[in-house]
Parts: sequence; C-alpha cells; structure tokens
Amino acid sequence: MSESTNQENDIIESVKEIFDNGRIYNIPAYQRGYKWNEEDVGALLNDIDKFEKGENKFYCLQNITIKKQEDNNNIYEVIDGQQRLTTLSILLSYLGETDLLNKIQYSIREKSGEFLYKLLLEEEDYLDNNLSYNDNFNKDYDSQDVFHFCLAKHTIKNFFDKFGNDKKESFTTKLLNNVKLIVNDVSNAAGNKTDVKGETIFKNLNSNKVALEYYDLIRAIFITRVKEYESDVDLAEKRIKIGIDIDNMNIWWSDKNVKEYFKIFSGENNISMLYDLYWKCRNEVNNSKSESNNNKEKSNNEALFKYLDSNTGNSEEVFKEVVRFHNTMADWYEDKEIYHLLGFIGKHIKKIEIKKEEEKNKAEYLENIIYIWKKWENNTTKESFKNKLKQIIKDDLIKNIENENYLKAIGDPNKNWYYQENNTIKLLVLLDIIKILNNKNINHKLPANYFSVNGEDIEHIFSKTPNDKTTIKDAIDNIDLIVNLVNDNGYKEELDDFVKDLEKEKKLKNEITTLDSIGKLEKYREVIREVPYVHSIGNLVLIDSHTNRSYGNASYIEKRRIIIELYEEGDKYIRNHTSSIFSKNVNEWTIDNITNTAEDIKEKIEEFFKDIEKKGE
Repeated sequence: MSESTNQENDIIESVKEIFDNGRIYNIPAYQRGYKWNEEDVGALLNDIDKFEKGENKFYCLQNITIKKQEDNNNIYEVIDGQQRLTTLSILLSYLGETDLLNKIQYSIREKSGEFLYKLLLEEEDYLDNNLSYNDNFNKDYDSQDVFHFCLAKHTIKNFFDKFGNDKKESFTTKLLNNVKLIVNDVSNAAGNKTDVKGETIFKNLNSNKVALEYYDLIRAIFITRVKEYESDVDLAEKRIKIGIDIDNMNIWWSDKNVKEYFKIFSGENNISMLYDLYWKCRNEVNNSKSESNNNKEKSNNEALFKYLDSNTGNSEEVFKEVVRFHNTMADWYEDKEIYHLLGFIGKHIKKIEIKKEEEKNKAEYLENIIYIWKKWENNTTKESFKNKLKQIIKDDLIKNIENENYLKAIGDPNKNWYYQENNTIKLLVLLDIIKILNNKNINHKLPANYFSVNGEDIEHIFSKTPNDKTTIKDAIDNIDLIVNLVNDNGYKEELDDFVKDLEKEKKLKNEITTLDSIGKLEKYREVIREVPYVHSIGNLVLIDSHTNRSYGNASYIEKRRIIIELYEEGDKYIRNHTSSIFSKNVNEWTIDNITNTAEDIKEKIEEFFKDIEKKGE
C-alpha cells in the first residue's frame, strides 16, 4: 500500500485488505498483553457466523488506530486494536490463510512474539479440555499473553469441530471479504517530527464490536480526515477534540425527551437524527431519499457519508456546519417559544407552500423543517424568526377553516367544530401552547407527544353524545336540557315530536330500555347532531379517552370532580385548556358558558397573532 492510500481511498478495510497491504503491525511496549478469553473469541466467531451477507452489507469490528513509525515506512504502531488484530491473525492461521500471516510484531515481550509466530504456522493446539497446557507446550514460553494466544486457538478449534469443511470455507470467505474495520491512520503525511505518545490518542473511540451504521462511518471520516497540522500533537489533539464533540452531541441527541421531540421531524434515532436533519436542510431533500453523485441513497445518513467519502477535502468544513446546525437545534429546543411553535408546525403542517411569483397559479411545497431552516438563515433576529413561525400557523388556520374569516368562525357559537376533527385538534392544542407561553414565570413545556392527540378524545363539556347504552330516560332528559339552547322554533318542534315518540316507547317498554334496542339510536344521533352551541369550540376539550368513556354523559359537575382528582393525583396528563375549563366554579355548563368561552378563545387567538405582519415569501 502506498503512503497516501489511506487518505485517498475508503477508510473501511476488509480483513483481507488489513493483512495484505504490506503493513507490519507493531504492538508497542505501553500496550497491555493479549487478554481475550473464551467469551471474547466465541462472541466474535458467533457474530461473524450469524451475520448474513448482502449487497453493501458487512460486519464491522470497529476501529484500529495506527501510526507509521518514523524509521520504517512499512511498520505501524498499533495504538488501539491489538486484541482484534491478534485474534484475527490466529483465526486466519487456523483457516489456512498462511499468506496473510507474520504481520504482527510484539515490542511487549520478544518471547511472546516468537511464540505467536510458531503458533500461527503450526496446527498444534497446546491446551487440553481443562484449559491446561498439554505435554507439547514448551514451558519456556509460559506467560499470560501466551496462554491467551493458546486459549484463542483452542476456542477457534472447538468452534469449527462442530461443523464440516464447508463451514470453514464459507466462514473464510465471509471473514476475508465481509468483515471490515475502520482504519484510523494518525500518521502525519509530512513525516513524524514530534514523538507523540500513542496511548494519548483516541481514548474516546468506541471499541465494542457492533454492526456498522452510517453514523459510525461519518464519525470516522470526521476524525480521520482532519487537515494536516504542523505537528503530530496538533493533529492528535484536534482529532481527540472532534471525537469528544461528537460524543457530546450524541449524548444530547440520545436524551429521551430530545429524541421524542425531534421524532416529529426525523425518522432516525440519536445522533443519526442530527445527520438526517442537517443533510435534509443543507440540500433541501424533501423526503428520506436523496441523490448524491447520481446514486440514489436509502437515507440522508448514507448520502452524507458518501458525500464525505468522495469529497475528502470538505470534511472539516462539513463538520463545522454540523456543529453549527446542532447548536441551532439545541437553541430551538431550549427556547420555550420556538420549541412550542416548531413542535406545533412539525406535527400539524408537514409541508409548507411557497408561492412562485413568476407563475401566479403555481406553488411549490417544502418539507416543514427545510422551509423553517431557510427562514432561520434569512431572518436577522430571533424575534423575527418567531413571528415567521406564527405566520406559518396563522396561514394554515386561515386556509383550513373553510376559507372563512377564521376569527369569526372561532367565535361563532353556531359553528360546528365537532365534525371537523383535524381543525378542532389543531385549535385546542394551540390553546394549550398559548396558555403555556403566556405564563412567563414557569418553564413548563408541552410534552412532545402532546402536540397532537395522545390517546385522547374530543369531548363535549355539555355532553349528550349518544351511544349504544343511551336509554329512553337519558334521551328525554338530555333533550329537555338541549331545548334551552335552541332558538329555532322549527327545530324545537322536531325535538318535541321526538320526545313524544320516546314517551310512547317508554310506556310500551320501560325508561331504561336502550334506544339501540328499539331502533331509535340513529334518529337520536341525527337530532343531536344539529343542535346549535353543542358543537361550538366553546363546548369542546381534549380528554384522555379512558377517562372520557368512564364517566359517559355525566353532568359538568361530575366531570369536573373526576378531572380535578386525576389532575391532583398526577395519574393522567391534563391539558392546560381542559384544566382551565373544569376549574371554573360553576355547577352546570350553560349556553352562556359556551358562548363566552368561544369568544374568549377567539380573543386569545387574535391576541396571539396580533404582532405579525404579513410579508412576502
């Protein structure tokens, strides 16, 4: 392998490439001896055996970190990875791959290196089934690492003894070609001018055996492709800092609440969310697939990796962009107002219309997070950015409330909101957000999973919703109450006629007979559906489904008792708007309450949007 190979080609090398590239791997004196036990070796063998090959799929043993020795271009100091390299050497020797052997030197103990060379070239197993040395073992070599060399070979032999030769052949092919490692070559291409202690480098790299993900590859590229510095110390420190920065970002994105919130915008997990959103916004990718170098990618993480892999010189600049993007996402999350506005948009407005001025009748749509990022980049202050988020919400309300005057529709007690579920949910959630934002003294945030319904029903406060358990008595009592809400004499006559019909049924049956059993339930539903005020936004709240269905068509005062108890117990999350409605000190919910609440909601919405100035896209 030429001196520049590791910088020019993939940083991911197969086992065959690792041992067939002209490198000699020197295990320095500061390294501990070889320590892998039966469990370690057995886990590696089982992992490789169970790994299913596929196009572009491989099992990754993670990192080895190496540095070219100044006095010999072919010898590389192994800073991290001696356990993996030694185990692979022993495994290759057992599988008969003798051309790939004699690649490891031990500066720890010459005797250890000498014995390892013997062990690699011989078929001998020096341990018995009790894991003691047998008579063929030369006691002159007895040491801790030599025992573990023998134990590794013994474990490998026992593993393959359970199978036939076909297993060895298929395993060998998989090992050579489908098992790979990330090679962190920290050699200074200009030559090693400073004696850097290898053990100080890459302490933060994860050396566990895990199946490779694209975020591992992205991490490796960011760390290994830092631009050259005047000394190894500068380069090593820079790489360590990048590794620490990535770890810290991953810790933040792995937080349970952060993950739940950003799931609104990304289907990835942990730091993959960051890379997904960054690439999406950077390239205005409108879905989970993107194109890079004319190749369709399965994910934005894959697209980012391939871009970095083919644009080596840009990796450091991209890393700076990723850090800036991460800091922005963290800033948005911590800012109480942006958090709520953004969460609402993310849950309820998936794509945002961009009007094309040159073609008045046409428009484009951008995914919400892309559109919002563009607005962030173009707004000069955080306050103007917040107003832009409010404008997005306001435009959506205007567009979706049947093209009416949206404020008039909210305040109109005759407006039927119950049967336009999406708009009603949006409005009720927005009321929650407004109430939280108006409370400047408390840093309470709406839980991320409550930006939309979360096991909740749209519930009538004055609720006479019919169901298959509604009795004749329930219906008659309900209609008596409803009549007080009705100003339409024609509709009152319809209600009176229906009550007379029910009175007849009560005489024939009894008052606890259900409407469903006498075929009157659908007619009752038709009658109730047309009642003014009952379906007004002033008579609707969001309530936990189980709670809602448990109290049926109970009175306002009974509902209030149950909801306040749940709130005090902390058993269920009670929305702010719902809580404020059922905290009112009244014994029944009347037409005046409905009317006043609808008007109050209208005023809150109007106040919320009052400072927005409509600006062109």
